[in-house]
Amino acid sequence: MVENNLVKTLVVGLGNPILGDDGVGWQIAIELQNIPSIPSDVTVECMAIGGISLMESLIGYDRAIIIDAIVTHKAPIGSVEYFKLGELPNPSSGHMSSAHDTSLQDALQIGRELGAYLPNDITVVTIESQKVYDFSETLTPPVAKAVPEVLIIIKQLLLEYYPAESQQLDGQSIKGGLSMITPELLRRYPFFGTLSDAQLKAMAMIAEEEVYEKGAVICEEGKPANAFYLLIEGGVSLYFKSEEEFHPKSRKDFLVGEIGPGEIFAISVLVEPYIYTATVKAECNSRVVKFNTADINGLIEKDPRLYCVLMREIAKAAMERLSFARVQLAAAWAK
Repeated sequence: MVENNLVKTLVVGLGNPILGDDGVGWQIAIELQNIPSIPSDVTVECMAIGGISLMESLIGYDRAIIIDAIVTHKAPIGSVEYFKLGELPNPSSGHMSSAHDTSLQDALQIGRELGAYLPNDITVVTIESQKVYDFSETLTPPVAKAVPEVLIIIKQLLLEYYPAESQQLDGQSIKGGLSMITPELLRRYPFFGTLSDAQLKAMAMIAEEEVYEKGAVICEEGKPANAFYLLIEGGVSLYFKSEEEFHPKSRKDFLVGEIGPGEIFAISVLVEPYIYTATVKAECNSRVVKFNTADINGLIEKDPRLYCVLMREIAKAAMERLSFARVQLAAAWAK
């Protein structure tokens, strides 16, 4: 968790997790709780309350983000919108109000008149839903499809108050605070050019930004391939280890490839036996986007077509690496 004293924020997923689409707020909140880069002074909660009870939950916070399912019949199912609370078209929509007392806006006014410290900045993120009264723990497909979009919106909203901050990790890797990788950023690079909008959003949600200092080892030959990377800035090189069986001290690292911005590396994540075939070192301070193998496999289970797209691009990258290696070998033989 990244320490940050700028603002105390509460993110609330409203709804009922056993009433179909009404549970979308809960599902999003649970997924947010599992994002390791969420700052320590951001609290994420699941709630099934409204009106005065919801107001009481906001006491002591500087800012709040509320996620809720709504039924307006005016937008396609799964449509996502977000508003400042005062701009909400219907102040009593979703769970903003309680049938037993009042709307959240009126409850906030009462709380402030009583001297409660309440956030002035409240954003409501809504997901147009349909089946909010059916007993089910499963979201309908259009609403489930909206979840990655909402997660990206929440991360963007948090970034307004939590800019990325550098910190040293293990003497090598410097990770940002709440780094934000968007589908639009990934779309700039050829490797991701053939992904659908939904696939880009899914990849953006699992992406992590990291910065490596010159000389840092990003991944090591012979180790399990637990991630692959996209280079954004800087430069990295691929090295192959060579040593004679009876002369361990003869070990040498041979340069077998160079990676420039916009290229991917550590591409063994989807190729058996899932072992890195080269050591990757940062030749200068470099910024990368990291995709963990476990997260990629989770996406592939949901969307098998993603595997085909990624493998096609990985094959292209592998052929380019092979071509470079052949040039290196030919130059070595010519000496």
